[in-house]
Amino acid sequence: MRGRVLSLLLGLCLLVSPAGAQQPPCRFVLGFATLRDLVGGDTVGECVEDEYFNLDNGNAEQHTTKGLLVWRKVDNFTAFTDGATSWINGPDGVQSRPNGERFAWEKDPITPPAAAPQPAGPPPAAPIGQACGTERWAVKTLSDPAAASVDFTPRSASVDELRGLPKPNVGASTARITGTETTTFTVDATLVRSRFEDDRDIHVVIADPSDASHTMIAELPDVGCSGAAMSTKLSEMAAAREALIAACGQSITAGVHPLSGSAKITGVGFFDLIHGQDGIAPNGIELHPVVRLDDISCVVGGGAPPAPSGPTPGSRQPPQPTATPAPQVQATPTATPAPTALPTARCKDGTLSYSEHRQGTCSGHGGVSEWLNPPPR
Repeated sequence: MRGRVLSLLLGLCLLVSPAGAQQPPCRFVLGFATLRDLVGGDTVGECVEDEYFNLDNGNAEQHTTKGLLVWRKVDNFTAFTDGATSWINGPDGVQSRPNGERFAWEKDPITPPAAAPQPAGPPPAAPIGQACGTERWAVKTLSDPAAASVDFTPRSASVDELRGLPKPNVGASTARITGTETTTFTVDATLVRSRFEDDRDIHVVIADPSDASHTMIAELPDVGCSGAAMSTKLSEMAAAREALIAACGQSITAGVHPLSGSAKITGVGFFDLIHGQDGIAPNGIELHPVVRLDDISCVVGGGAPPAPSGPTPGSRQPPQPTATPAPQVQATPTATPAPTALPTARCKDGTLSYSEHRQGTCSGHGGVSEWLNPPPR
């Protein structure tokens, strides 16, 4: 009798157990979704798991019903293989080849892995996104419970202003700090250097336009990573990262590169643990994540950034030579001011002016919004 009672109880538990609930469906995202659309759903098949990070080779991978999707760390291309043929989204668009051959532009010396045999039944659901970072990772990627408290209406600030904020005590698991970390800031900054991090962030050292030695960090996460992949700001983070790559070039997705240029950068305030990071502010303040980039000019290698072809709203224009001295000074040159120069005013379109005279300041930029270091009358 006791055995029958136990069997009955066990059966009831199985009926109500959450383990019997249907697992959430997998999905294709970002580069894998694009490649599937280009190659065709009939060729790639349906997903059988979410994208994950392969710790053995550094690649991102996702099995499908007909093969394997791969983001290759060695050359930053996405590919699909059915075990015999590979389709690679390369510099000339999607091209296919037998697995035993290589295109001249490929850096991958190893034949992509053959498609794994498919299990008889549905595989267990994999976590959405791949594990990339650890310290305060949910806060960095706007996937923490307190992310809903962040005010995404940006507040204008300067690099120097953010560097001057009090330094809090933070640890690897500190929750979001109300105030700075629930505020979105927009800064005008000089681009100094990029660094592709182990957690797949693009780490950008930026400086206050008044002094190139006054630096802080702006981070642009890979939205394929865990946390970022589940953030409500996924599309904004992805667009900002794509804008940076478009302006600076694909090379910044690997290694370290000196940069020359400037940008208007919008991101959420974040205090990082200080451990000798490149360009870290004295208080550990960062814009992490960056959710928007505007008015960006960028050259990798430290050369002069390209001059804009014509005036655009919010951009900084270089002084134009004239035969007769003009009665006013042009607003906001594109080149970084000398370290001793301080902006005299902020214009109504958000640009900074270094005019030495009040007359004509912010001409063509909507007028003066506020005086910062006003020149004599």
